[in-house]
Amino acid sequence: MLAALSDIEEETETGEPPRAETANEAYVPSIQRVLEAVESCSSGFGKPAKLGGVVAALSIRAPNLAESTVNLELCAMRQFCGRMLDRRELAKERGEHVVPWQVIPENLNAPEWTVDTSWSEFEKLSAKLRRAKYADLFEIGLRLGKLAIERDKLRSGLGPNPGVVFELGNIKRGWPVADAKRKPKGNWENIGRQELEILLALLPGSNANFGIDTLGGGRFDANGMAKLLAWASWLTGMRAIEIFRCRIVVASSTLKVGRAEKFEILSDPINAFKNNFLVEFDNFGNRDPRDIGDSAREAAAKAGMPPMLLIESAKTGCSSPKIDNRLRIQILEGIASDDLGVLCLASQLRHQKIGSDRFSIIRSNCSRRLKCASMRAFPERLDPITLHYFRHAFADSARRLLTPPQVAALMGHTSLVTARGYGGKFVRRSKYAERTRWLPRHDPKQAKMLETAWNPTPEFGSDVAEPSPMPTMT
Repeated sequence: MLAALSDIEEETETGEPPRAETANEAYVPSIQRVLEAVESCSSGFGKPAKLGGVVAALSIRAPNLAESTVNLELCAMRQFCGRMLDRRELAKERGEHVVPWQVIPENLNAPEWTVDTSWSEFEKLSAKLRRAKYADLFEIGLRLGKLAIERDKLRSGLGPNPGVVFELGNIKRGWPVADAKRKPKGNWENIGRQELEILLALLPGSNANFGIDTLGGGRFDANGMAKLLAWASWLTGMRAIEIFRCRIVVASSTLKVGRAEKFEILSDPINAFKNNFLVEFDNFGNRDPRDIGDSAREAAAKAGMPPMLLIESAKTGCSSPKIDNRLRIQILEGIASDDLGVLCLASQLRHQKIGSDRFSIIRSNCSRRLKCASMRAFPERLDPITLHYFRHAFADSARRLLTPPQVAALMGHTSLVTARGYGGKFVRRSKYAERTRWLPRHDPKQAKMLETAWNPTPEFGSDVAEPSPMPTMT
């Protein structure tokens, strides 16, 4: 398909062997992206790929990409069309009879989307591209995008899905960075439980398991996934990718947990998991989150230990060789049943086989839906709520009550500078701070390790004490 793109063979008038004329390296990838977008665009609208799809593909990509990228692709397609028409003129000069409506010969090694295309259609496309400007493509792209979203809404019944525009435009990594500079963010505003419920109420639909069962198909329940990811991130401060890697663990039923064993597990839960003292909790089906949470609480109560959340860190690069945070534990002491059920459902995401490209689509789609819902619910906020916003909200609440090493142990940070960058800019720990929401307990060994590596000053305190034995859950 790309034979005519990277190497355009031309026969000379003297009958010499074909000569390969290599296109500029910057243009070949641009043409390839547009050709893939032509196929996606055509299939999305239920039409066979044809030459006119080039303008539609460029238009759909125009509102979603930087202007410089669109102009590069536009220039690449102009150059390609010009070379194809030059070959037609060369055939005329050799005395060959060329009819305007004649189909492009196969010996030109033209791409598949030019099959059954006449020279007159190629001339029309070349004229359109010569007159086309970024502003014109931008306006056409907005109209086509709205049309695609409305068709997808009627077809799927899941509500408007902006992701279909990315699929039609063959844009795999979400919204690229625009040429214009983004406005600087203000101080992070916290989000409480009541605000979270208002926000999630604006995302209707989804079944009992938040649409996890739809991830295996071509479409997925975007509202349900947005609810699940937002709720889990607000509770634990996990990154989006970490929610797809977490698991709920409870004390093994074969382990006789006494006072000494409980103290040992809570002092070093990661080592307890590696020694099989903690096992995964997967004993539930497609039930209501509160019922699932009750089951997990019962399993934990039998062992006399609270359930725990095991998280595989998304970042393995550490600021100190003394720190190892590939795994971290959050002790879910005192968590409500419905919240625990949500985390249990989130732990099932690791069983879904989702590649990096599909994960990017899921994350960006969910984040856009949350942003639109937050702008409707809280128009006075300086920063619209996105998926990563909940991680900042978690850090904001934790920093008021815990020391920096303890907060970092919960969030998976290894750098003090990074830990300070989360949450409100002027948030500090205070003994007078009120606990306005539930927070998990940190891993004391990880917090002690971070405190030793950072060598904190008295300003941040060094009161990371050994855990005291916990009462049996009721």
